[in-house]
Amino acid sequence: MTPDAAVRVEVADRADCLRATIEVWQHFSAVPLTEEDARQILYNMTGFFNLLISWEAAAAAQSQADEDLDAAA
Repeated sequence: MTPDAAVRVEVADRADCLRATIEVWQHFSAVPLTEEDARQILYNMTGFFNLLISWEAAAAAQSQADEDLDAAA
């Protein structure tokens, strides 16, 4: 298990966090959400935002590399 996954599991097991997740997302679902649904939502949303963060970091690194090449030219 990666460190990110460990944090996601730890947060997803907090009862208050699960209740809040159900409260926020329930109006998007026609059926009542369970705590397991809330865990999956938290896990997936955390993974999604981690992906966005990694893309942003990669874009920033590429931009910096491009600037370094332009400065060297």
